[in-house]
Amino acid sequence: MDPISQAGSVDVATTLQVYSLNKAREVVSDTVLSLVEGAVTASEQVASVNPPHLGQNVDVTA
Repeated sequence: MDPISQAGSVDVATTLQVYSLNKAREVVSDTVLSLVEGAVTASEQVASVNPPHLGQNVDVTA
């Protein structure tokens, strides 16, 4: 392979690596966003199940 072809293939490989890294980041960010939204929804559901007086009068001695 001549040096120009080698440089071109390296450039293409680098471009593909950057593209795949960006795609992976996009997938991870979508996954994290859905997990955070699910956690917020779950915490709202748990808070509504407990009675309002729960945890108001807790005595702790050490």
